[in-house]
Amino acid sequence: KPYETMLVTEEGYRSAKSDLARIRAVKAKIDDVRKSVKAQWNKPLKEFEERVKQAIAAADAAESNLNSQIKAIEQKRRDERMAELEAFWEEKAGPEIADMVAFERIANPKWGNATYDKETAMGEISQQIAAIKTGMAAIRAMEPQFKAALLTKFKENWRLDEVLDLHERLKQAEEQERRRAARLEAERAEREAAYRRRL
Repeated sequence: KPYETMLVTEEGYRSAKSDLARIRAVKAKIDDVRKSVKAQWNKPLKEFEERVKQAIAAADAAESNLNSQIKAIEQKRRDERMAELEAFWEEKAGPEIADMVAFERIANPKWGNATYDKETAMGEISQQIAAIKTGMAAIRAMEPQFKAALLTKFKENWRLDEVLDLHERLKQAEEQERRRAARLEAERAEREAAYRRRL
């Protein structure tokens, strides 16, 4: 402790330099002892950590092996279930709808889950088929000149409300065009009549 506050003077320079060398040597020996004790202390820990790493690597390999096989079986089951639901779709929808609407467009990914009730999925499919049939029947009842555009709109997302909105806009546009054509025809007839009167 006396060195912490010691004042070095010109006369004590050599002595201080010698003391500094001894302090550094003691410090180095203390640090060497610390390193040696730490290495001895940590040796069992390092050995333990190595054994733990090996055990974890073995567990990881086992986990990976089982997980990949389980996932493959689950995917197979999911694919089989979705194929079964697709067959149900094609049977219930009939060729007209099934050819027009791919199963993938209406399929809910949850239907493939083992926890999702198959009867519920079939019920949802039946509801979608009924909605599509209702929409198709409504489109068939509309003006023939609009059917292609309305059917195209319906195929986008199977929403009848949007088809009805489009139908209304098409009817309004047709009516505006009819009025414009009638106005143009009246103007043409007026010009022609005025021309004849001048003759």
